[in-house]
Amino acid sequence: MGKMDSQRGQRLTLRCSACKRPLGIFFNKKSVSCKAKLIILDGSVHKTKNETHKIHIRCKCGEKNIFENQTSTITKQGWKRIKL
Repeated sequence: MGKMDSQRGQRLTLRCSACKRPLGIFFNKKSVSCKAKLIILDGSVHKTKNETHKIHIRCKCGEKNIFENQTSTITKQGWKRIKL
């Protein structure tokens, strides 16, 4: 990891469904008292009606990927791919 990657935080191991390339999603938590943030290079985070989070991200190959977390808080684990 380069200097910019370490400033962004820990990389999540979510991969593209088409080319299996790792996506640019980073988990950043500065301290115990701070809220966790997701830093997404080419996409966005949405909050759903039932208080879960969805990540919409596009890979370099052009494939759209959607991931959903089952909890109301942002965590590193627990992301599930949703088929389009």
